[in-house]
Amino acid sequence: MIKKIICFAVFFAGVFACSSSKHGLKEQPESGSRINESGFIEEFDPLSLNEKDIVLQPAGKKTNAPDKTGATAEGADAADRGTRQVPGFRVQLLSVSDMDRAQEEKKKALFKFNARVYLEFESPLWKLRVGDFKTRKEADALRKEAVGLGYPDTWVVQTLVNVDTP
Repeated sequence: MIKKIICFAVFFAGVFACSSSKHGLKEQPESGSRINESGFIEEFDPLSLNEKDIVLQPAGKKTNAPDKTGATAEGADAADRGTRQVPGFRVQLLSVSDMDRAQEEKKKALFKFNARVYLEFESPLWKLRVGDFKTRKEADALRKEAVGLGYPDTWVVQTLVNVDTP
């Protein structure tokens, strides 16, 4: 009985030792694939992923305009525009997970409101907000205007807002 256990243990030790060595079985590439000297398959084409382009802005050139993803650079560029950030209020028009819909709604809001329009991403939602108000009363006035313009589910949010420096 002990001989069987020892033989069994030696057999499994040999199997595990061979499987963990670098001389074990290697995954073979598909037939016709080229392998370079480093051992990598060179058939991959990154353009086949159909990813959106990434746009990088030069350092020091941040703007509040949306980048390719529709995000805005708010806090970092406030000094560049002659503004500073203070606690205040904005009116949130909508909150959606679809970036394309959020960008379309932002375009519409730019024409409907006489205030700055912000599209912010807070995972997993895109939030469309309007205005830079120091008081809740000012934000409530714009919220009532937004309801009249076809945004029935708006609400006031407390956040950092941009105000012009004197």
